[in-house]
Amino acid sequence: MTLLDRLSTGWKAWVALFLITFSAAAPGVFLLPALDRDESRFAQASKQMLEDHDYIRIQYQDELRNKKPAGIHWLQAASTAVFTGPE
Repeated sequence: MTLLDRLSTGWKAWVALFLITFSAAAPGVFLLPALDRDESRFAQASKQMLEDHDYIRIQYQDELRNKKPAGIHWLQAASTAVFTGPE
């Protein structure tokens, strides 16, 4: 019985496979930004808020988007206004 045969038959092979896979995949997983399915809608609504100067009625394209509190849109709009220049 060779060394490879002995390693592939026991639980140590599964542990080694897990560790190799985890160490190869972990750096990419931890570098991904947090993505939410509504993130693009929040960003677009905040952009429209800045363009229209209407900070009360939140719109996403032509649809009113008052489903969530306005605070997150205000924070995004303020951050955009501070950290980006005029387009």
